[in-house]
Amino acid sequence: MPMAPNSIIWMSLLSGSKNHKNVKIGEYVAQRVIEVAPGTVGCYVLLSNIYADAGQWDKVSKVREMMRKRGVKKVPGCSAIEHKGMVHEFVVGDKSHYQSEDIYSKLDEMRAKLKDI
Repeated sequence: MPMAPNSIIWMSLLSGSKNHKNVKIGEYVAQRVIEVAPGTVGCYVLLSNIYADAGQWDKVSKVREMMRKRGVKKVPGCSAIEHKGMVHEFVVGDKSHYQSEDIYSKLDEMRAKLKDI
């Protein structure tokens, strides 16, 4: 390449290394992302997932600890739906919605049906 790669190029390579389950390249590329853009949350998450896929749980813990020390935080996923004129917002793992018990029960039912397909 005629120019130095930026964080977007490095992140594309990191994603590819996760898809191909290549820990060695993933580690190298993650280091480059951290050098170029140390606050890139996705880098830490992808590296952690690469280690998790490889069963390297000690390294998963180290990545998560590195995130804590550097103040890098992953924003939890969020969804919103409108039902009968009311907007309902859901955050990963949040069970504060007044119908969460019914919602999770229905999700379990749907998962069970999908397993039968």
